[in-house]
Amino acid sequence: ATASAMARVTKKVPPEFPPAAKQLNLSGPQGVNVVVNAAGDVEEAKVVKGNAVFSNASLTAVKQWKFTPLLKDGQPIRFATVLLFNYTR
Repeated sequence: ATASAMARVTKKVPPEFPPAAKQLNLSGPQGVNVVVNAAGDVEEAKVVKGNAVFSNASLTAVKQWKFTPLLKDGQPIRFATVLLFNYTR
């Protein structure tokens, strides 16, 4: 994510490491594209890179995130960013 987007995070929920990934000894990064609405809630989330075994954990976590709304001309607007989760054992 961009530094400005991360500075807007007001609630950050870490993803749970999937049991299947532990059993298979998997790790690595996963990128999730998020669209944040004018209220600061995650409106859309889509995995854009990384091992699919981590997808549900990433999406479940990121949908709980909250952001300070982005303002344009004093009005809150939607914005998009990519969040990176690094799954390590």
